[in-house]
Amino acid sequence: MPRINRAAQFAPFNALRGLGYALKMKEYEQEKKVKGDLDEEQIQKISACILSLSKNDKINLKYFSDGYEKVLVGKPTLFIEEQYLIIENTRVNFDNILDIDKIS
Repeated sequence: MPRINRAAQFAPFNALRGLGYALKMKEYEQEKKVKGDLDEEQIQKISACILSLSKNDKINLKYFSDGYEKVLVGKPTLFIEEQYLIIENTRVNFDNILDIDKIS
Protein backbone atom coordinates (compact mmCIF):
# COMPACT_ATOMS: atom_id res chain seq x y z
CA MET A 1 0.00 0.00 0.00
CA PRO A 2 1.44 3.42 -0.92
CA ARG A 3 2.40 5.74 1.92
CA ILE A 4 -0.31 8.34 1.04
CA ASN A 5 -3.07 5.74 1.31
CA ARG A 6 -1.77 4.47 4.66
CA ALA A 7 -1.77 8.01 6.06
CA ALA A 8 -5.38 8.55 4.99
CA GLN A 9 -6.62 5.88 7.37
CA PHE A 10 -5.44 8.01 10.30
CA ALA A 11 -7.18 11.20 9.14
CA PRO A 12 -9.25 12.87 11.86
CA PHE A 13 -12.85 11.77 12.08
CA ASN A 14 -15.53 14.29 13.07
CA ALA A 15 -18.19 12.14 14.69
CA LEU A 16 -20.12 15.22 15.81
CA ARG A 17 -20.26 17.04 12.49
CA GLY A 18 -21.94 20.43 12.91
CA LEU A 19 -21.47 20.58 16.68
CA GLY A 20 -19.02 23.50 16.46
CA TYR A 21 -21.45 25.51 14.35
CA ALA A 22 -24.37 24.70 16.66
CA LEU A 23 -22.37 25.85 19.70
CA LYS A 24 -21.42 29.12 17.99
CA MET A 25 -25.06 29.78 17.08
CA LYS A 26 -26.20 29.04 20.64
CA GLU A 27 -23.60 31.46 22.03
CA TYR A 28 -24.67 34.11 19.48
CA GLU A 29 -28.32 33.74 20.51
CA GLN A 30 -27.57 33.91 24.25
CA GLU A 31 -25.62 37.17 23.93
CA LYS A 32 -28.51 38.98 22.21
CA LYS A 33 -30.10 41.90 24.01
CA VAL A 34 -33.53 43.46 23.89
CA LYS A 35 -33.62 46.98 22.50
CA GLY A 36 -34.42 49.47 25.24
CA ASP A 37 -36.38 52.67 24.84
CA LEU A 38 -34.59 55.98 24.40
CA ASP A 39 -35.51 58.89 26.64
CA GLU A 40 -36.92 62.10 25.16
CA GLU A 41 -33.58 63.91 25.43
CA GLN A 42 -31.77 61.26 23.38
CA ILE A 43 -34.53 61.28 20.76
CA GLN A 44 -34.29 65.07 20.42
CA LYS A 45 -30.48 64.88 20.05
CA ILE A 46 -30.73 62.24 17.32
CA SER A 47 -33.46 64.16 15.47
CA ALA A 48 -31.52 67.42 15.62
CA CYS A 49 -28.35 65.77 14.35
CA ILE A 50 -30.15 64.05 11.46
CA LEU A 51 -31.86 67.28 10.41
CA SER A 52 -28.58 69.21 10.52
CA LEU A 53 -26.64 66.78 8.30
CA SER A 54 -25.36 68.06 4.99
CA LYS A 55 -24.05 66.21 1.94
CA ASN A 56 -20.39 65.81 2.94
CA ASP A 57 -20.79 65.28 6.69
CA LYS A 58 -19.17 62.22 8.20
CA ILE A 59 -20.90 60.59 11.18
CA ASN A 60 -20.32 58.07 13.91
CA LEU A 61 -23.53 56.01 14.16
CA LYS A 62 -24.42 53.61 16.95
CA TYR A 63 -27.45 51.48 16.12
CA PHE A 64 -29.35 48.36 17.15
CA SER A 65 -29.53 45.37 14.81
CA ASP A 66 -30.53 41.75 15.41
CA GLY A 67 -30.08 41.92 19.17
CA TYR A 68 -26.72 43.71 19.10
CA GLU A 69 -25.43 47.27 19.27
CA LYS A 70 -23.28 48.07 16.24
CA VAL A 71 -21.22 51.08 15.13
CA LEU A 72 -20.70 52.54 11.66
CA VAL A 73 -18.54 55.48 10.58
CA GLY A 74 -18.90 57.21 7.23
CA LYS A 75 -20.89 59.54 5.03
CA PRO A 76 -24.61 58.77 5.16
CA THR A 77 -27.24 58.96 2.46
CA LEU A 78 -30.51 60.14 4.03
CA PHE A 79 -34.03 59.15 3.10
CA ILE A 80 -36.03 61.39 5.45
CA GLU A 81 -39.51 60.56 4.17
CA GLU A 82 -38.87 56.80 4.36
CA GLN A 83 -37.15 57.26 7.76
CA TYR A 84 -33.88 55.48 7.15
CA LEU A 85 -30.31 56.20 6.17
CA ILE A 86 -27.66 54.23 4.36
CA ILE A 87 -24.06 54.26 5.52
CA GLU A 88 -21.32 51.90 4.30
CA ASN A 89 -23.95 49.91 2.32
CA THR A 90 -25.93 49.26 5.49
CA ARG A 91 -29.53 50.45 5.80
CA VAL A 92 -30.44 51.72 9.28
CA ASN A 93 -33.99 52.71 10.21
CA PHE A 94 -34.30 55.84 12.30
CA ASP A 95 -36.06 53.78 15.01
CA ASN A 96 -32.92 51.68 15.47
CA ILE A 97 -30.49 54.58 15.97
CA LEU A 98 -29.12 54.70 19.50
CA ASP A 99 -26.65 57.57 19.08
CA ILE A 100 -25.30 59.73 16.29
CA ASP A 101 -22.45 62.24 16.24
CA LYS A 102 -20.93 64.36 13.51
CA ILE A 103 -17.22 63.90 12.98
CA SER A 104 -15.32 67.08 12.18
